[in-house]
Amino acid sequence: MVRAGFDMARMAADAQFVIAARMFGLAAGVSARGETVRMVAEKQAALTEGAMRAGVAAATGKSPKQIANAAMAPAKRKLAANKQIGRASCRERVYLAV
Repeated sequence: MVRAGFDMARMAADAQFVIAARMFGLAAGVSARGETVRMVAEKQAALTEGAMRAGVAAATGKSPKQIANAAMAPAKRKLAANKQIGRASCRERVYLAV
């Protein structure tokens, strides 16, 4: 369970980076149209997929650690992708601002 706790803490820190990058883009006016809708929709999809995966893991007799990992996997995957996009767009925004 320590690993799951560490993963959740890391996800929280990574999420703050992604949120900051997106908010910077919204404030600067360089975010794509529909960015706010996409931010909400992707969270709903990841939550739904995580709940389904956790349910399957629980129904098949997995350990609490495996259930927690199954629940977090979709959000971790999406967060990692958003973090990479956020880094690239931050560099681009800084370049455009200079």
